[in-house]
Amino acid sequence: MNKIKGARVGSPVTFAWAAVAGELKSARLSKKLTIRDLASEVGCDHTVIFRLERSTPVAVEHLLSLLLWLGREPFQFTAVERKFKSKLAPSIVKKIAGKAGKQGKSGRR
Repeated sequence: MNKIKGARVGSPVTFAWAAVAGELKSARLSKKLTIRDLASEVGCDHTVIFRLERSTPVAVEHLLSLLLWLGREPFQFTAVERKFKSKLAPSIVKKIAGKAGKQGKSGRR
């Protein structure tokens, strides 16, 4: 498994904020949207998108709205330390392991 660079706060789970930031900005620019346009479209404040595009963690509800807009799932940006995988439900391990082979489309579903 490839290690994903990201923020980790006392947890065996790592989230790749930088990867989300890059995809979000790329998708937004390809659709010729401003930060405020995208914020209006997904129903959040423009500062949320500004922070996320700079790899700063945001509230879960905002993150999920933006991942839905991208057509991606949180599992696609998540890594779990090997020694903790045995404690997870098999369905969760399978989703996390399957993220490497699946690349979502940019844009809404």
